[in-house]
Amino acid sequence: MKVFLFLLFTFFLDITFNLYININLLYPMFTLSSLIILYFLIKNKNNYLILSIILGFIYDLIYSSTFINTVLFFIISLIIKNIFNKNISIIKILFTLLTIIFIYDLSLFLYVVIVNKYLYSINIFINKYISSLIINFIYITIFCRKKYYKKY
Repeated sequence: MKVFLFLLFTFFLDITFNLYININLLYPMFTLSSLIILYFLIKNKNNYLILSIILGFIYDLIYSSTFINTVLFFIISLIIKNIFNKNISIIKILFTLLTIIFIYDLSLFLYVVIVNKYLYSINIFINKYISSLIINFIYITIFCRKKYYKKY
């Protein structure tokens, strides 16, 4: 139940920030960032991978209808699972956030450039990446307190 409420809250935040609080300097990716917190909330890591696929699919339905997010969420959850198989610290969590947002943004950037053949400059990619880090660092530090990862 705690996982469901957390995901519902995360989707609500994502939708609110993207549709109603449209600030060009902030690009929230709360649902993507929540994959880190979900890793600590879900005991069975196979269920974690399945939930990440479902989460990516729902994210695709809401935002893009391309189903690339389903694959990206799964790949990112595999990366998170491999990173957190040993000792955990808040620095490692923030570094993981930095990494997964970069992988996600770079993958979408390459998808837009190669598949859709849009002119999308590297400056836009870098600005979006740096801007998304700000709000997502705040999100992850608020929700990823020591109680979630102290048992690892």
